[in-house]
Amino acid sequence: MEMEKEYLTEEDAAKIKKELLKVLRSHDLNSGLAKAVLTDTIETIENYSQLPE
Repeated sequence: MEMEKEYLTEEDAAKIKKELLKVLRSHDLNSGLAKAVLTDTIETIENYSQLPE
């Protein structure tokens, strides 16, 4: 089982951001819808100590 990261480098964060934006674009979302999806995702993540499935 992989250990969860305790911190991110700037390079890691930039790579994750790029991947997240790519996924949102692949669903043809405008900025408002993308922000709504990310906001809801953040709220979901806050309810768990580890990322949910």
